[in-house]
Amino acid sequence: MAEVSSVPPFARVSLVTRMENMNVHEFQAKQLFGQFGIPVPRGKEITSPEAGAAWAAELNTPVFVVKAQIHAGGRGKAGGVKITKDKAAVPGLVKDLIGKTLITHQTGPKGREVRRLLMGGLCSSRVQKAEWRSK
Repeated sequence: MAEVSSVPPFARVSLVTRMENMNVHEFQAKQLFGQFGIPVPRGKEITSPEAGAAWAAELNTPVFVVKAQIHAGGRGKAGGVKITKDKAAVPGLVKDLIGKTLITHQTGPKGREVRRLLMGGLCSSRVQKAEWRSK
């Protein structure tokens, strides 16, 4: 193996990442980005319908997005992403997703149970697309 000093900096990082695996939920990644000044849409971890209702009241957005937080891709196709313009519908969406088992191409046939959600609004370009699709 080559000495670390002879390996370019970008290669050193990839050597380290190959040795370690890190599972980070989307809401956790957004928190980390925010701590380092990287702009991210407003969002919050939600674990109950009551918390979803409270955050929806505080968020004050025209479109609400409720996303299952599991370590797998394909959440949207598996029914783990819900979008609504109705603030009153948010607690019901949260209730439907918490405890649900999502089966995606990355989870295997047993799937993964949803224990937490990310809830936020859509970015302006996504709001326009959502409005266009709902017509």
